[in-house]
Amino acid sequence: MLGAVYRRFRYTTACVEIMIDNAMALEPYDLQSETHPEGVVIRELSERPRLYLAQQFLTDHECAHLIRIARPRLVPAMAYNRATGSGQQVYNRNNTYAMLSYYEDEVVSAIEERISKLTGYPKTHSEAIQVLHYNPGEAFLPHYDFFPPQEPGFKKHLEIMGQRMITVLMYLNHVTAGGETDFPKIGIRVMPQPGSALVLHNTLDDGEPDMMSLHAGSPVVEGEKWLAVTWIHQQIFPITNSRLEQEPFRILKSGRSDSLFFG
Repeated sequence: MLGAVYRRFRYTTACVEIMIDNAMALEPYDLQSETHPEGVVIRELSERPRLYLAQQFLTDHECAHLIRIARPRLVPAMAYNRATGSGQQVYNRNNTYAMLSYYEDEVVSAIEERISKLTGYPKTHSEAIQVLHYNPGEAFLPHYDFFPPQEPGFKKHLEIMGQRMITVLMYLNHVTAGGETDFPKIGIRVMPQPGSALVLHNTLDDGEPDMMSLHAGSPVVEGEKWLAVTWIHQQIFPITNSRLEQEPFRILKSGRSDSLFFG
């Protein structure tokens, strides 16, 4: 969807700072030639992995709303067990997270629709949004978001809904110090910008995992970090079924984790 847009970076304090002069804005939504009235500006950060930043993607109200509804639900974050494919607490992340429901409310539903327009995939291919929280010292060490095809624990996941092709990270607050999203293989660190969405392609054009997509959530040094995340799959995500379409805002409200997956 995105062509070559913007490739100049100024490196400061081991982070990449996006330079604004001469930036080239794209049509915010290429899907069905639609444009976004709030004026989302998309800038390419890397060709491989495919990485771009959508600025002004969320409003201040939407950021505050996601934090408000997630705060009382926070639990220790988990990741996959490679052998079994099930979620478990692991050594490489020590933050907390909250799982939102599909059709959580009107605000979340509007964000889901916008993600669909941004990525070009229907929201039935998306996992439920998670809201992540990091206190000082908390981090997510370098990892991949795609499912390793060679690992037995992921065989069923790949058969049912296909590969995790795209990660969408949405920054919800200003972080006083630290908390950058780090891409160690390409030397880029993205500083959290409230309201911006970082879109990472975890796979190549042929659907194979992109080993250049390694990324990490750097430790928060001061303040706290809030962000929301979802993943786009090759196939329809099983839980987005017709019953959900028919009963928005009323089901999946039990407080349990509604997604099969953990970041």
